[in-house]
Amino acid sequence: MQELAAQELWNRNWRYHKEMRLWITKESGTSPSQKVPSGERGSYSYWDPENWEKSRKEMTVIYSDLEEKSQPVFVQTQTLQLATPAAGVAAQAGQQPQPQPTPAPMVGSRVAAFQGMGLAAM
Repeated sequence: MQELAAQELWNRNWRYHKEMRLWITKESGTSPSQKVPSGERGSYSYWDPENWEKSRKEMTVIYSDLEEKSQPVFVQTQTLQLATPAAGVAAQAGQQPQPQPTPAPMVGSRVAAFQGMGLAAM
């Protein structure tokens, strides 16, 4: 669920700042940002987990400090195995059912971004 929440934040133009360990976004309708080498300076909104609120701050953002977009992890679900004549024959022959794949573990710094945060705030 954390990976899906991170993907939704990305879709809504929020970016995770690795150094500050915060999600930030540039609000539409704010003053234009000023380009600096490898980044930009401007007014950004960020999610403040200490006060549980969205705040605004003037800052310089270096692009390399932002986490890159990764491929989304798809939620894997186990499918029900329906009884079929072939399954009955396999069971009678003493064959074991094939093991089901397990969901991939969630890894990466996006998981750390949501520690202590509930999805209700998104």
